[in-house]
Amino acid sequence: MGLVHNLKPKKFLGQHFIWDDAVLARIADAAELKADDIVLEIGAGFGNLTKHLAARAKKVLAIEIDKKLVELVPDEIIKNCKVEFIRADVLKLDWAQFFSDERKIAVVGNIPYHITSPLIERIIEHRKNINQALMLVQQELAERIASGAGTKKYGSISVLCQTYSEVELLFIVPASRFRPRPNVGSRLIRLKLREEPPFDIPSKEDFEQTVRTFFSQRRKTIYNALKRCGVDEMRAQKILDNLNLERNLRPENLTPEIFAKISMKIKTG
Repeated sequence: MGLVHNLKPKKFLGQHFIWDDAVLARIADAAELKADDIVLEIGAGFGNLTKHLAARAKKVLAIEIDKKLVELVPDEIIKNCKVEFIRADVLKLDWAQFFSDERKIAVVGNIPYHITSPLIERIIEHRKNINQALMLVQQELAERIASGAGTKKYGSISVLCQTYSEVELLFIVPASRFRPRPNVGSRLIRLKLREEPPFDIPSKEDFEQTVRTFFSQRRKTIYNALKRCGVDEMRAQKILDNLNLERNLRPENLTPEIFAKISMKIKTG
């Protein structure tokens, strides 16, 4: 804990650190890393988790935006030949530099809430080069991502993550294990990335646009959502009839595969 005595965590960066070594080791174990794996660690902070990942992997590319934190990383971690600290904004960084045709990488991190959605978008974008993303995120968000159709928590992020990955909810980390203590607990979640969805979609962009448009007013009917997608009334009813869908259903009632079918109909007529 001594490292934080003279450093005030930056709220705008969502900085909350885990100092419990047992929890950190459990997170690293959950990654199920092999000795030749390369890890892209998001928000490495002081290197608390970094050292556990480096003990299990071939290489850890530790990304941290805060210069002051990187300066406080212990020498034993900085000088570890298996660790490379990169001070950068992970959302502005060119991830392609970390990829090779030989092996996919793992993404691991304790993720600040405000970058979780754009980070997941980047992970999905690079899914052909990533085998898994193991992320510690706010508990409610983790459960939203894993929620199935027909539940209140189910939304666009659920559909997109379940389309491009196999989602696995892991263990909860209580707020009491962080410094400073956040208002809510966190949960570890694993996305096992798929190179291609398990069903046909017109294109990633068209599919995602359909999903986001439908959930932008989630209490509206799917008939009205189709019209917001630029489909006229007659064609909207034809699409629903063709897919055997009731017009008064809500977006939360549709599975990812049904969203894909609707998106295909919108695109192809």
